[in-house]
Amino acid sequence: MVMHGSVFWGNAAIFLVLFLLRASTVDLSTREAELRAAVATTIWIVHLEMKQAADIMGIDKSTLGKQLQGVEGYPISLTRLFRLPLTFWLAFTPVLISLVIRKHLAEVGEELTLSRRA
Repeated sequence: MVMHGSVFWGNAAIFLVLFLLRASTVDLSTREAELRAAVATTIWIVHLEMKQAADIMGIDKSTLGKQLQGVEGYPISLTRLFRLPLTFWLAFTPVLISLVIRKHLAEVGEELTLSRRA
C-alpha cells in the first residue's frame, strides 16, 4: 500500500498525540525511559552520530547524552527533535508505534491475568 506523504504524516501525528495522551495516564518515568530509548534507537538506525544529531538540534553532545540517559533537569525537547532530518522522522514513526503497541499489549496481558484471578 502506497501512502501519500500528507496522509502518512497525519497518521504519524495522530499516533504521537495518542502516545503522549496515553503516556500521561501511566507511570511517567517508564514512558520517559521508553521514549528516550526510542529516540536513541532511531538516531542509531538513521546512522547519525550523537554529535551530529546534537549539532542539528542546537545542543552539545553532552547535553543530548544527558537527555537520553534521563538525567534530572535534562528533558528531551520536542521542539529540538523537530530539527532532525526527515530520515529521522521516517524511522522514528514505526519505532514509536511499536513502543505504543508493546505497551498496550502488556496492559491487555495484565488485564487478562487479573480477570482470570477474579
